[in-house]
Amino acid sequence: MSFEDSDHALIKHFSNLEDPRDSTQVRHDLLDMIAHAIAAVICGADDGVSIAAFARAKEEWLRSHDRYDGLPDQNRRADHRGRR
Repeated sequence: MSFEDSDHALIKHFSNLEDPRDSTQVRHDLLDMIAHAIAAVICGADDGVSIAAFARAKEEWLRSHDRYDGLPDQNRRADHRGRR
């Protein structure tokens, strides 16, 4: 299985998740955010701040993938987690 195949498998696995956010306020795709968070955790991130730091450090790599649509800022990430 290639990296791209595994990336698509990850998206396929989570594709049935219902996005609980207000669709008029959505800036970032939920599946993208899940994939970014999983990649960050695999690389050692253990909280929202370290996930954001991972995303900033790996932004060029994340941009190289078709689904990439930018990084949510820390406040938006808290909104997505329902902790704001």
